[in-house]
Amino acid sequence: MSAPIVPSALPSNLLSNRPDILEAERQLEAANAQIGVARAAYFPQISLTSLAGGVSEQLNNVLKAGSSIWSLAAQASGNVFSGGSTQGQVKSAEAQTQAAEQRYLQTIQQSFADVENALSSYQADGKTLKSLTQLVNTNLEYSTLASLQYNGGLAPYLTVLDAQRQAYSAQQSATSARVAYLSSAANLYLSLGGDWINQLDQQSSNKPSLH
Repeated sequence: MSAPIVPSALPSNLLSNRPDILEAERQLEAANAQIGVARAAYFPQISLTSLAGGVSEQLNNVLKAGSSIWSLAAQASGNVFSGGSTQGQVKSAEAQTQAAEQRYLQTIQQSFADVENALSSYQADGKTLKSLTQLVNTNLEYSTLASLQYNGGLAPYLTVLDAQRQAYSAQQSATSARVAYLSSAANLYLSLGGDWINQLDQQSSNKPSLH
């Protein structure tokens, strides 16, 4: 397994594909829709035109001075209609929308923090893995040299064993570092909203031609 190379200048709109942002966005859209529903309740359900296509009696009554639009709406619809309760519903829907907006903003802010943490860990773990890989190579060279010295009668076998022990220890550390590095790559992948490599390719292909 190998981790993908992170390109420069990754656009922030990649984060719009994160599941948490998509969920918060849908909740905000639903809350806005509820405002529309609540405000629509202010409009009485009456017929604007008569059977002949002219002004209906209900509309004529609404326009008469001193008439109550709410009571007419109740008469026309046959349902209990209260301007006060409708106003309360609108305010409630607006409050829910404000809460949804706040959650949406907080989710976006958290996504940027997630990316920062993931990138930092990915870079740090990459440096650690590179350093330990170099240490492994150095210890393997030393182990080979110790074996040659032993075969030439220039060093005791204890030197060979010590060199092999150091090489094995370095390999174990490098393996652990590689696991941490790949785990950081997976976290970065998630923080960027998933399949960001293909998303970049798609965005590049969708750019308008300059010719």
